[in-house]
Amino acid sequence: MAAYDIKLSNGWVSTVNCANSESEAIETLKNERERMGYESTDVAEIRRMKECYGNGGYGLVALEDFHPIA
Repeated sequence: MAAYDIKLSNGWVSTVNCANSESEAIETLKNERERMGYESTDVAEIRRMKECYGNGGYGLVALEDFHPIA
């Protein structure tokens, strides 16, 4: 299980959870946006996130910097 931040070409960032790979995360995001009525989704960059627990809290931290979609 992983989480990915996906940056769209319009600058918006979406977080996709429970994806096993970058390609699966992108497909999940595209399918969700299509279901919500968006006609197209242009993905620009992606980064993997890591779950972090500390002081009784929970959060996601960047595991890597954004990198372009190949």
